[in-house]
Amino acid sequence: MSDALTLKAMLRPKFRGALLGVAVGDALGFPFEGSSHSFMAALGPDALHAFEAHRSGYFPPGQFSDDTQLTLATVESFLQEKRFSGKSLAESFLPLWRENRIIGRSPGCSEAIERLIDRTADWRTSGCEEGRAGNGAAKRMVPLGLWNYDEPERLVEEATLAAEITHRDRRAVAGAVAVAASVAYSLTRRDLILGEWIDAVAGATAPISPALARHFRDLPRFLSMGEKEAVAAISKLGYDDPATAPTTLVTPFVVPSVMTAFFWFLRHPDDWRETVGGCLRSGGDVDTIASIGGGISGAFNGIEAIPEALRETVVDRDRLIDLADRLHTLKEAVRSRRGA
Repeated sequence: MSDALTLKAMLRPKFRGALLGVAVGDALGFPFEGSSHSFMAALGPDALHAFEAHRSGYFPPGQFSDDTQLTLATVESFLQEKRFSGKSLAESFLPLWRENRIIGRSPGCSEAIERLIDRTADWRTSGCEEGRAGNGAAKRMVPLGLWNYDEPERLVEEATLAAEITHRDRRAVAGAVAVAASVAYSLTRRDLILGEWIDAVAGATAPISPALARHFRDLPRFLSMGEKEAVAAISKLGYDDPATAPTTLVTPFVVPSVMTAFFWFLRHPDDWRETVGGCLRSGGDVDTIASIGGGISGAFNGIEAIPEALRETVVDRDRLIDLADRLHTLKEAVRSRRGA
């Protein structure tokens, strides 16, 4: 079988793995969002055996948060328009806020969406200003990597526009582009070559945020450290005064949160469970970190890498599979029309 035919056969389960990976990682972390590294580490393997109900009592086991909700809205925008449309994408987010269906809303995304609802901005100007560098754009970028896996320049352009709907800070945008680039790389590879991965991800982000690209190129140094030392060091990245940065958890600041997800994926590229388990043990914004790490690992390893007990019991499992299959079918139809 040729490499092209092998890749074609791999794509559908990888699309499924990416979306299920986002949702399952998110749902595992959602009940523990904000917990410390030591608390999450004490849970050990139990954190991956089954879903927990949210401590608020309002959500059942397997419920995911806004990370997955926004990811699925992004997929639905592609399916509706059959292409990327910033206007359509922004509009796909609005019902989640208008109908109060958004779960675990983040401040940056909420402020941007409220500007759209109030019509005080359009999708090109709604994003939070420079200095607001949360991970709210990065956490919904898996579909951009799936859709543009074969077009790296278009990936950067469209991921940038998608990110700026909620975040205009260059670090937040670069973090979002990096997630999309990592998914695209993972989707088209059977083996991970660290130098190639770094070139793909850092190369896509360097024109947007050279500082963040340098952090990505520094990942081999972190990978040579022990787990506790590496997570503590990564948690300080990007802060003006690292001495005052938290070391017991990873905040929603885009630099340490995306770097943490990348660290765990690169540490265990062939093992979805170990990737997501590491993301959870890192503490802090664990639903987002695990959703990013789970989505990238799912894109690389396919749906079968996700434990069956989790992928079969996550909320909206059938919808997740259906959206993944429809996005894959549409993407391959577009490629066929182009003669790719």
